[in-house]
Amino acid sequence: MKRLAASALLTAALAFAQWPGGGRPRPMAAGSGSQGPGTDLAQTYLGLSASQVSQLQQIQQDERSANQGLHQQIADKEQALQTALSGSSLSAADLGNLLLDIQNLRSQIKQNRQKYQTQALALLNAGQVTKLQGLQAAAALQPTIRQAEMLNLLTPPTPPAGSAGPMGGPGDFVPMGRGARR
Repeated sequence: MKRLAASALLTAALAFAQWPGGGRPRPMAAGSGSQGPGTDLAQTYLGLSASQVSQLQQIQQDERSANQGLHQQIADKEQALQTALSGSSLSAADLGNLLLDIQNLRSQIKQNRQKYQTQALALLNAGQVTKLQGLQAAAALQPTIRQAEMLNLLTPPTPPAGSAGPMGGPGDFVPMGRGARR
């Protein structure tokens, strides 16, 4: 019976261990200048001033600082959960409590995300908000666009000059599979 409870909790742990959107939290752009890595295209498209970018970067830093302790608590609890599942004498109730703690911590991170995003959006003027809504609509189409590219219905955009290639280095992708010339 104890093994069955542990097995059920392991399954639940794996489900709860997934971050929203299927991945880990996305990295924030670094840099203290108005042209920080990864922000120049958004800055140009939205017409963000250097002051707005600086304020947005400060909000990002504040969010990272606010979440740092929460991320550490999650890591500690996930480690305790892994240790417990690999042979510890914790009860099913204790394991369940660890899972609930992890879920609550992730909920706090999500609440922080909403709080700091609200602060960031408050920095935009009406025209910038309208452009941002267009970006949000386009982002929702990304999976559809990728599938249309896979079906050769759309041509993927050419990366800007000087940007990294698909393997992190400069240049275009060169297929190395069967039939590829070297």
